[in-house]
Amino acid sequence: MPYKKVLAGASLVLLAFLAVPAAHAANDGDINAPGAPSTSAPSQATPTAKPHRVMDPAKRAALRAKRQAKREARRQARQQQMQGAAPN
Repeated sequence: MPYKKVLAGASLVLLAFLAVPAAHAANDGDINAPGAPSTSAPSQATPTAKPHRVMDPAKRAALRAKRQAKREARRQARQQQMQGAAPN
């Protein structure tokens, strides 16, 4: 009769695995889901806009030049490495 206990335990484990996705679906924030609380969901009628960070043109140009210089230095280093490794 121990196999009946094993089968009963296995069925309980399967039942638990089936219940987990249902619990997650109820808590995923879907307003139309059954059992979802309607008071805790924020209204999507008027979304709040995040303030846009504006950078002055001189700073933007300096950062762009710095990035471009880094990119060019990496390209030249890679090119020199490839030339040094190629047999003549």
